[in-house]
Amino acid sequence: MQHDTERAWIDIDLGALNRNAEQLARRAGVPLLPMVKSDAYGIGVEAAVRTLEPLEPWGYGVASVEEGALLRALGVRRRVLVFTPLLAESFGAAR
Repeated sequence: MQHDTERAWIDIDLGALNRNAEQLARRAGVPLLPMVKSDAYGIGVEAAVRTLEPLEPWGYGVASVEEGALLRALGVRRRVLVFTPLLAESFGAAR
């Protein structure tokens, strides 16, 4: 996968992401909770989730309710943990 602009680009090895996550899960002996906030740290949340989903993670971590809603819109059915305090107006969306 390659994201590019006129001045810079990044090559992302999704196979390496999968291998690294698989190794971490095996060593931990429990399902992972991958953090996919901020567009999976620039990897691209959809590509990251598609790559990590076969490892059957416990869930996914995000920074906001909006990021969690995006995961749901992408079809993610696993747990989604929001790691920032919720504002009162976000309570309904958090369900």
